Amino acid sequence: MFASFLNLIFPSVCCGCKQTLVQGEENLCVQCRFALPTFKNLGSDEKSIAIKFYGKVPISQANAYLKFTRGGMVQTLLHELKYNNRPEIGLLLGQMFGAELAQIGYQQNIDLIVPVPLHARKLSNRGFNQCDGIAQGLSESLGVAWNKTALQKTKATASLSKQKMNTFERVEAVNNVFEIKETAPIYQKRIALIDDVITTGATLEACANSLLSAGAASVNILCLAAKTL
Repeated sequence: MFASFLNLIFPSVCCGCKQTLVQGEENLCVQCRFALPTFKNLGSDEKSIAIKFYGKVPISQANAYLKFTRGGMVQTLLHELKYNNRPEIGLLLGQMFGAELAQIGYQQNIDLIVPVPLHARKLSNRGFNQCDGIAQGLSESLGVAWNKTALQKTKATASLSKQKMNTFERVEAVNNVFEIKETAPIYQKRIALIDDVITTGATLEACANSLLSAGAASVNILCLAAKTL
């Protein structure tokens, strides 16, 4: 009852359209959920994403859920998630992504879900890793375990999305910054590597190489969003 009273005074708004949510809606209104720009053929190796890794790292599949466009709803949601302290958005979208993947039996292809980590300093400043909520949501919908400590970022780097770098410079910037402290959790496991948004793929490439070098059986890429061509 107290929560209902608070909602009358401070009504919750949709993270997408900023309109007041009605009873039963959380974070995203029904209209925005249906309006989300999603990729088709989930789980079938989206070529525009997988091509970023050809000849660089032997991933099994690469897929994204949402189409990122500048100024669009997906950018708004990611901004709310990362910079306005809304980890629940990552959890919700991860659950929705996972529910779509579960319908095609994607969980049969993986043994463990691993989010791209943040460096300890950035984690402390932000208070959470946005990829953790996405990984947790995927885990809940797919019924596959997730591990947020298997992969660690040991060196701080500037945000690649805010730097004017070419592809080679981005790869160099994340070279040897991700490590596996304990190989047991990932050894011979089919890993689903999780990120929030993919651009050049340099970060995911570095993470995948670390996982494979430590004995992972295979690596799949699952990104919440990807920039469209």
